[in-house]
Order: sequence, then structure tokens, then C-alpha cells
Amino acid sequence: LGLCYEYGKGVDQDLKEAVRWYKLAAVKGHARAQNNLGVLHRLGRGVPQSETTALEWFRKSAAQGLAHAQFSLGTSFLDGVEVPQNVAEAARYFLQAAEQGHVGSMNNIGVLYKKGGHGVTKNEATAASWYRKAAEAGCAGGQCNLAECYYHGKGVTTVSYTHLRA
Repeated sequence: LGLCYEYGKGVDQDLKEAVRWYKLAAVKGHARAQNNLGVLHRLGRGVPQSETTALEWFRKSAAQGLAHAQFSLGTSFLDGVEVPQNVAEAARYFLQAAEQGHVGSMNNIGVLYKKGGHGVTKNEATAASWYRKAAEAGCAGGQCNLAECYYHGKGVTTVSYTHLRA
């Protein structure tokens, strides 16, 4: 019912009512409701904006393996939003979500492998591999990053076509 009230599907849109239904499910351990409640707190929709409360709900949801919540936590740690910036922790969450098929996380973990540092070992081949997965899933960022790998010959096997010149 939370989704119905949040988006006005079959009922009048009512964010406060959406929060009420999400919270009923979230306190009972429903991972998607926890994540959705975190999103509403992050954005201040139907509740006062609170990144701290959003992170609490994202942590509960991510602990149950929900990729969207893992991505949200990864973003928070990468940017240092209400938590100390921790690139290694961001990478851990992005990797968990990427392994479940979350395309934004696939691209982000690729970026972290490409850059290296802060607890992430630089590995351009691994970066390109994640970019490829993101690209094949339709992620524009992954497509752009993979193209750059080929353009610069970083992390990919390139083929020379100079023999085709006249």
C-alpha cells in the first residue's frame, strides 16, 4: 500500500499515508519498505528530510541484501554524506549490489577499480569488465566508460587495423 499512496496508484497520492504503510512493513523487517522509507527520508518526501534516518533504514535494508539500499549506502560512503567518507566501504556496498545486477553499482565499482586508492586496488581490466556488464545492461555511464577504455587501450584487448590501410 505504501507504493500505491506514494505514487497515487488506485488511491489519491498521499505521502504521509505512504510513510505510515512503509513504516508498518519496515519495522517488521520488510527490506523494500525499509529502503523506500529511507528514500523518502533522504528526499524529505512526506517526512522531514533526514539523511541520518535515511541511512538507518538503508542499513537495515542492505543487511538483508537489497541491492538498491546497498547502492544508496555506497553512494553515501563515497560522498561522505552523514558518514565519514570511506571509499573502501563504498566499494564493498557497490560490489554487493553489482553482483546482484544493479547497473549503477556496476558502473560505480568500475570507476573505483579504475582510479584505485583508498583501500581499492587499481585494476583497469576489472574496471573494464564491470563497465562492460553495466554497458550491456543499458547503463549509459558504463557505455561511455567502456568506450574510453577502448579509446585509451586501458584494461581491454585492442585490435590494430593499421594493416587495412591502403
